[in-house]
Amino acid sequence: MTMNLTVAGLNVLLRALSGATITFTKIQLGNGNQQSLDGATELANPLITIIPDSISTPENSSVTLSGTLNNSSVSSGFRLTEVGVYCEDPTDNTKEVLYAYGVEPSETANWIAPNSSEVQESTIAFVVFIGNAQNVAAQINQSLVYATKSEFDAHVADKANPHGTDKVQVGLGNVPNVTTNDQTPTWTEPASVSAPSSGETFSVIMGKITKAIKSLISHLANKTNPHEVTAAQTGAAPASHTHGASAINSGVLGTARGGTGKGNYTTNGLLYASSPSALAQVAAPSESGEFLTQSPSGAPGWAFASACRTGQYYGGANTYATLSYPASRGCPRFVLIVGAVNDPYEYGSLDPTVEKPDYGFIFGLGSEGRSYTTMQDNGTKYNVCVSLECEANGSAIEIFTTGRTGLNKQGELYNYFMFW
Repeated sequence: MTMNLTVAGLNVLLRALSGATITFTKIQLGNGNQQSLDGATELANPLITIIPDSISTPENSSVTLSGTLNNSSVSSGFRLTEVGVYCEDPTDNTKEVLYAYGVEPSETANWIAPNSSEVQESTIAFVVFIGNAQNVAAQINQSLVYATKSEFDAHVADKANPHGTDKVQVGLGNVPNVTTNDQTPTWTEPASVSAPSSGETFSVIMGKITKAIKSLISHLANKTNPHEVTAAQTGAAPASHTHGASAINSGVLGTARGGTGKGNYTTNGLLYASSPSALAQVAAPSESGEFLTQSPSGAPGWAFASACRTGQYYGGANTYATLSYPASRGCPRFVLIVGAVNDPYEYGSLDPTVEKPDYGFIFGLGSEGRSYTTMQDNGTKYNVCVSLECEANGSAIEIFTTGRTGLNKQGELYNYFMFW
């Protein structure tokens, strides 16, 4: 729709070219029929009045008037066939004149819907010719200026304090502009410890807290039993007390306290002092008949006595007499053999006709081999051949005499003594 100046509008423009001001006041919309520009002073049927909310800077001999179109007052829809732009009468500013007028055939005119179907609100703008007029204004009614939705959304999204509100306006005039961690409160520490009270200021409460914390730190550092707690209160034993031996029910008692320092023992072993502060054990002997022995500077141990093995055997002509002993003892150093006496009173008789027992010594033993020695057979000396031969259960001395049957007479009972 093109806006054309009316006769009244041309008169206003001529005055503006001489320095007067054109002051636009309103825009009217209607559905009236087209009028002549010479006689048009108002719309034929005005339905909506719009108060301008902005006017552009003059450009290309024209300005743009903008306003908000709202159909809230339209009860019946209509075709927008007439538009009128009004301004102040330069001869009487209490009156208005129709400055520009535009028409549109109903066939192509825009439809303004009634408020019953939908509420419409939009910005509408009209370009108005002003020629070379330098002074152009508009009566802007701020109460009728509406923000567009995009303007409103932009304002809502603006988080940079678009209204310039300060902390005093929101009641925070006494709050420092620092983060919580950067605040620097001040307070005075009281002389004694006391509990905070409701309604006290922050600085007073902080002073009391500081005093309480310092007192607590000092108390924790006091190792002189400031509460005078007794051993009985804590369930502890008195500083001076004794225990019976039966009170020791776990662990190993060391030698420094009269114990053995040992947690277990060898069966049938014997304890002995291996050092001034330790005990050791001697295991049980490996063979019956051993005796506990000890040197002046050595540990105790088991050994056989000098003549620790005795026995008897019966002689047999032209056979070996076998004297067995355990192999663990080793070969004896020597053997004493004494024949039996039927009548003990005959033993030692000076009568040469009385038969005396055979006897003899076998020397030079101690290792396997043969040994020859001398024997006495009723006063007559004979050589005796002795050999040592290993057997399954140990070792044995085998005696076979030469010449006569000394120490091995048939059926004669002999006693022998082995010495190590």
